[in-house]
Amino acid sequence: MDLSTSLMGIGFLALFMAPILMVINNQYKKTRQLKKQLSEVAKEKQLELLVIEITHRIVIGLDQQKKELVFAPITSDKLAFEHINLKDLTGEELLISETKQDGITEIRLHISENNTNHDLIFYNDSTDIGVDALASKLTAKKWEKLVALN
Repeated sequence: MDLSTSLMGIGFLALFMAPILMVINNQYKKTRQLKKQLSEVAKEKQLELLVIEITHRIVIGLDQQKKELVFAPITSDKLAFEHINLKDLTGEELLISETKQDGITEIRLHISENNTNHDLIFYNDSTDIGVDALASKLTAKKWEKLVALN
């Protein structure tokens, strides 16, 4: 192989890798920004979030000592955080909508706190294209257990 062929190969490799690296970098920045927003809300409420989860749909944090849950659905750049005191919890239920034809269509964790109901949506088939429903189901089950234990 001569030098020009090697340089062309390296050039094509860089050309094809650049968009992939840009997507990875953008996702990393978005995740870091979401963690920062969650940390700011936790600081305002004087919480120490030891368990944090960021999915394609939701940002969740749990303070296990104070038994408080902070979450926000990811719908835009500015998140609307909600706060649940798990001491006032009256019930939690993992709801999985499933059909024989389509399989899992929706996964949500329904939490009842005094007179307020909260739905943490982990998966919706109509909007979550390219997302694994079973992985979302495992994440939802994990959070159902965490909420039930606290």
